[in-house]
Amino acid sequence: MGSVFSFFSETLTECRAVGRFVAVTMSLMLGILFRLMSGQAGRKDRADVPERGILQQNVQCMDTLQLAYDALRLRITNVFPDQVRAAVNALTDEQIWWRPNESSNSIGNIVLHLSGSLDHYLNHNLGGLDFTRDRPAEFNERRTIPKAELLARFDEMVANAQRTFDNLTIERLGEPSPEPRMATIVFEDIVNIGVHVANHAGQILWIAKMLEAGAIDEVWMRTHKDHVWKPKA
Repeated sequence: MGSVFSFFSETLTECRAVGRFVAVTMSLMLGILFRLMSGQAGRKDRADVPERGILQQNVQCMDTLQLAYDALRLRITNVFPDQVRAAVNALTDEQIWWRPNESSNSIGNIVLHLSGSLDHYLNHNLGGLDFTRDRPAEFNERRTIPKAELLARFDEMVANAQRTFDNLTIERLGEPSPEPRMATIVFEDIVNIGVHVANHAGQILWIAKMLEAGAIDEVWMRTHKDHVWKPKA
């Protein structure tokens, strides 16, 4: 009974972590939009506001946008990929491709899905990668692809993502989204991508914890210590 409670407690912690990530990201977005609107209102309706004050608002807005962008990049290209790798490396090939029923996805399918999705929405749409996606194939795969081959495909996508972010500029974040049905501006695309990766990383961790007790304990803390948290003074 204790081990079952521990499993669900750890998994709940992972879910709360994803929730915090989404909440913080959306709060940052709202703050940025509010500041932008305040700056525009100042220009049109408030002639008494000094130009320096408006400029300071815009600088603060850009600083906040840079922080949000950097936080998203760090999680999309480092934190979540390390969590996925930890889960995959903790399992056998058979466990990676286990599924509870034919209507559910294995970890292997989810890894293929993340690879295809990010190569399309991030690396093709925003980075110019020459890539044609076959989304149904990501979910229809039933071979037991060895973990080394599976991770090689995943790591290729992550390397592509690093190059995409290297070439993105803050100025591009306000441009119209290449997927207008799904987002308004490029920054919203990146938020959607981050939330999508967080969601599927959580699924992968859940399955891995269920199949191999204790194999990836404290993975959330470890990956954030490695990439996000600042060392103690």
